Amino acid sequence: MHVYQQHCRWRSQPFCSSLSVTPVIGYLPNLDLSKLKMNDAETEEIFTVPIAELLDREKLSFQEYGERGTLPIFKARHPIWGLTGYILYNFLRDVMHAPFPKDLKKR
Repeated sequence: MHVYQQHCRWRSQPFCSSLSVTPVIGYLPNLDLSKLKMNDAETEEIFTVPIAELLDREKLSFQEYGERGTLPIFKARHPIWGLTGYILYNFLRDVMHAPFPKDLKKR
């Protein structure tokens, strides 16, 4: 198995005032969604979105959220927003080198 390692200067990502998460990114070849065990209390559905679709600037919008600032929303099968959208935006920009603005206010 070939392991590709991408070095990134990420640290815990601040989100809101009381929450900090450290994103961990991996590659799962031959993923079988039917074998995943979903937490029904937190998840309604598991779905995948091709990276090429996420990189499509036409499927990216932004929304103002008061004190949280401007946050990205990816228009996929289901909208990807909030903390997931924020982490995904940073991953696509920093690791995949998507031409997304670093400062969401200057989009």
